[in-house]
Amino acid sequence: MTNERRVVVAVDESEQSFHALRWAIDHVLRRESDTVTLLHVQQQATLYAGPAGPSYFVPSEVLRTFKERNDVVTRSVTLKAKDACDKARIASMVRVAVGDPRDVICEQLEMLDADLLIMGSRGLSAIGRTFLGSVSDYCVNHAKCPVVVVRKDARAKQ
Repeated sequence: MTNERRVVVAVDESEQSFHALRWAIDHVLRRESDTVTLLHVQQQATLYAGPAGPSYFVPSEVLRTFKERNDVVTRSVTLKAKDACDKARIASMVRVAVGDPRDVICEQLEMLDADLLIMGSRGLSAIGRTFLGSVSDYCVNHAKCPVVVVRKDARAKQ
C-alpha cells in the first residue's frame, strides 16, 4: 500500500482560487508523497446564434485578442500557483485545458486518475448558482473522486 496521492488543485484568476491553494498547501498537501497537478481551464470564446444561425460576423482580430488575453491570464495564474507550491517546497506540475470548466475539470480528473480535487468557491447565492451554474457544485456532484471546496472566510473581508 502506498501513501502517494494524486491531488488536483483547480486554479483560476480569482482570489478564492488562490485561497484554496494556500489552504491546501497549509492543511492537505504532503511534500514527501503527493503528486500535485495545478489545473487551469481556459474558457472558449462563445458565440451565440439565433435559430437561423449567427446574425453577425466576429472578426478574426476579436478572436485573436480574446485568445491573447486568455494566454496572458493563463501564464499569470499558472506562474503564481506554481510559485506558491515551489515556495512551500511542494512538487507540482501545471496542466492547462480549454473548454467549459465544469466538464473539463471532471474529464481531467479521470485522465489523471486523481485521488482528490481541491477548489475554491465563488460564494454564489442560490439564485446565482441556478442561473450561472457553480463549477464547484458541478464537480461535487460529477467528479469520480472526493472534492474539497474551500470557502473564503467571510470574516476576512472585515
